Amino acid sequence: MADLTVTEPSPPKKAKYQISGEGDSREKGLESFSNFKVVKILQNKAESKVVFLHAKLDSNEEDAVVIVEKTPFSDDTIRQIVSADTKLKTHHINDIYGTYEGYPKPEFNGIKATVIYPATEKHLLKYTYQPLHNVEESADDYREITLPYLKAQQFHIQWVYNILDKKAETERIVFEDSDPITGFILLPSMQWDKKHIENMYLIAICHLRDLMSIRDLRAEHLPLLKNILSKGKVNTVHMRFGNFYR
Repeated sequence: MADLTVTEPSPPKKAKYQISGEGDSREKGLESFSNFKVVKILQNKAESKVVFLHAKLDSNEEDAVVIVEKTPFSDDTIRQIVSADTKLKTHHINDIYGTYEGYPKPEFNGIKATVIYPATEKHLLKYTYQPLHNVEESADDYREITLPYLKAQQFHIQWVYNILDKKAETERIVFEDSDPITGFILLPSMQWDKKHIENMYLIAICHLRDLMSIRDLRAEHLPLLKNILSKGKVNTVHMRFGNFYR
């Protein structure tokens, strides 16, 4: 599996899919959530303003995961939000401190939504809140416990092969080195809206297909890692986003 990434791989590209209607019209994209119904909240991350929902489609009762998050402010939009167009509702006043609830124009109050459909039980479990634990894993633990589990329980990864085989997301590719050993594809993560450069989030997917995790890396993979660093970060990011990248 070619899943060596600089950052965590993005979810499968289901968010663009047209779910309702006859025939396979999924590439048209969704126009609204009119045929969705929320089953329950899987996880609500108030600190990062992201909520993960279990939803179903009215038409066929199939499961979906909907990820909704507030988009960050930009220099342009914040100036238009802090203006007479934004209506304020007072919460409380204490001396020089005031707290308000603001209602900006709809175009400045957008959200980012990611849809995974059809969602499996594994998707639902992945996005459901679970307590975190620190585990010390030895090399033997990985070989005898973790690796067999990964092979048996790994997610559907066709989306990775679609990118590598140029069957999907070709328009989103920032850079590619086609070398079968040290090459990789660099593209924006679906976690980045490509508007707010300060939140830049790119992933690198290598052409090698036998790397399951960072545990599989060996000395012979150093040329691959150095290639990703030099061509991905230093050259490509500076060339494409040079005025913004720090």
